[in-house]
Amino acid sequence: MPKKAKLKSLPDYYKYSPGLSKMGGTNIDDQRAVASYFIKIAFHNYQKTDNLLFIWEAYNYARKVDLPIPKWVKEYIDQIAERVLTVKEYTPEAVEFMMGFRKTPDGPGTGGGASLIKQHERYLLKESAVIDVIWGKKISPNKNIDDICDLTARLLHEKEGIEIKGETIKKWYNKRKS
Repeated sequence: MPKKAKLKSLPDYYKYSPGLSKMGGTNIDDQRAVASYFIKIAFHNYQKTDNLLFIWEAYNYARKVDLPIPKWVKEYIDQIAERVLTVKEYTPEAVEFMMGFRKTPDGPGTGGGASLIKQHERYLLKESAVIDVIWGKKISPNKNIDDICDLTARLLHEKEGIEIKGETIKKWYNKRKS
């Protein structure tokens, strides 16, 4: 019989998502399934935005539940390793270069900084809201989608103080479905 994997807690995935912890539960196989799903979303978001934070997000998901590190994440980490070994002086600019946020160790940045973090947070908010709608449909299949989206909006407001309309969440959900 295979050795049972030691249970690890999932990353604080989408801190906004009230329903997410129910999806992962305490079963390591369920957590791996949830983490695999979020790794796919991180890959999609990275391809769409070129935001390197999605690479780190995927890495974190995989490590927390002992999934294989995706090839696209390994390629990025390999680039970092190569740069770390070739940089001669460790200035703030050189560190940004090593991490992929600059094209050369002393050249201009690729842009981003705080805007990359804000972009990442916006994507997390959208994804977590959609996940809560999916979860709401799963546990209450007869409930009206508008009601589920409104409930998700209220929960986000109560938990995080985020003002968002249920109709906006419904648009995100419908876009994800298509």
